[in-house]
Amino acid sequence: MKLTDLRRLFSKRFISFLFFGGLNTAITYLLYLLLSKVVHYQLAYLIAYITGIVLAYVLNLLFVFNEQSSLKKILSYPAIYIVQYLLGAALLYVLLHLLKLPNAVAPLLVAILLLPVSYVMNKKVLVN
Repeated sequence: MKLTDLRRLFSKRFISFLFFGGLNTAITYLLYLLLSKVVHYQLAYLIAYITGIVLAYVLNLLFVFNEQSSLKKILSYPAIYIVQYLLGAALLYVLLHLLKLPNAVAPLLVAILLLPVSYVMNKKVLVN
């Protein structure tokens, strides 16, 4: 890996993305844990995931990419997470049912594994 690749990887924008993504993940993870006590894990995941979309849009738009909101961005943004939800739900199933990981651990691994996809798609949609 070249030095310029490392600088790009650890740019201020990417570090901000990681920080605010971590904050979003913590909030939605806690929501998932609370909900999974009273509803099926997939429903808990869906509700936490939708909450995370709204929070991610605001945090990424305002603090990571420092962009203005637009109708096009608002309408395009959920498409990122439809793709990620489908990937995440499938991965969650594999982690829980095939690999037998604990219910409290699997969503964290899903979030980590989908991080690169999320960054690239967010940048593509939010940056003019």
